[in-house]
Amino acid sequence: MDVKPFAVFVISLLLIHGASAQKIGFVEPMKSTVVYAGIPTPIMVRTDANPENVILTVSAGSVEKGEGNVYYLQMSDKEVGKTVTVTIFNNKSNKEIGTSKFRVCKVPDPIPFVGRNVRDGAHWPSDILFPPKLSTTTWEDFIYQISWEVISYRINIIRDGKMVVDSICLGDTIPQCVQQIIETSPTNTSVTFKNIVAYSSVGARMLADFTVFIVDSFILDEYPDEYPHGIIKDDDGGFPLPDDGDDPAMLFTEVEPQFPGGHDAMNEYLVKEVKFPEQARNSGVKGTVLVEFVVERDGSLSEIKTKVPLHPLCDEEVLRVVRNMPKWQPGMNMGKPVRCRYMIPVTFNVNEE
Repeated sequence: MDVKPFAVFVISLLLIHGASAQKIGFVEPMKSTVVYAGIPTPIMVRTDANPENVILTVSAGSVEKGEGNVYYLQMSDKEVGKTVTVTIFNNKSNKEIGTSKFRVCKVPDPIPFVGRNVRDGAHWPSDILFPPKLSTTTWEDFIYQISWEVISYRINIIRDGKMVVDSICLGDTIPQCVQQIIETSPTNTSVTFKNIVAYSSVGARMLADFTVFIVDSFILDEYPDEYPHGIIKDDDGGFPLPDDGDDPAMLFTEVEPQFPGGHDAMNEYLVKEVKFPEQARNSGVKGTVLVEFVVERDGSLSEIKTKVPLHPLCDEEVLRVVRNMPKWQPGMNMGKPVRCRYMIPVTFNVNEE
């Protein structure tokens, strides 16, 4: 990665007239010429004034003193797109001795991939499933190291023109039963990862969808009678149900739970019912609340909680709306309703309700 050296320049110069000596000051970027919201951005203050008399102010966000002449600019999402001014003062003379301007940018979304850095094209199942998880990488020209964790995603598998998997998964791992489907699928089977939610120190993000295609799997060709549909089943011909007395909420089912009317109807419900709290809106809050819950066998919702919070008022608004949802169609295994864990991202934007 090439990093261009930053030119050291004087943004503003103030001459102090009279008997006192001329004092100047300027700000030298240490990593980037922009400030990324959520990341402390280091800057170096150069001045011939006594460091003990130097004070920095910013037109937005905050600034913290580091070691020596190093300071850190800290901006929030509400400053994204704005230009902030850093002003250097000589506290002893109460004079401004320099200014600099920085543009505030959003941290770029990470790039999702699966297995061996797979995110497009045709691949063997082993490339997709080694390891069987979703990961992320950052853009080459992004100089900060941020650790992102995939906390949920939706996976669609289409084979011979038919949808054989459409499920929301929690965490970054591909469920074992889905791995088996991928391993036994023929050429041109498509695997799409969508609604990918990742979380880091700068908040939650919905990442770009991507689709990969499977190259012929010898397993399906070698054992066509055992896997006529490419779906691995247990001895009873289906996915195992929990034993009596042990009723955990499942992450994957043969038929996933569904809001009445389907996914589009759920989106319409959320758009209509979720109200942006005025106090949060006026404070410039924006981002995504991830809410988790269990769809019970009768379709009712339980264990409703925020998986990734945003702002107390926004969190409570999403919880309120989910609590008031009508009963869902429950998830099904072997034709029987089962408890299933589900997660929904709800995004608040200052330009939207």
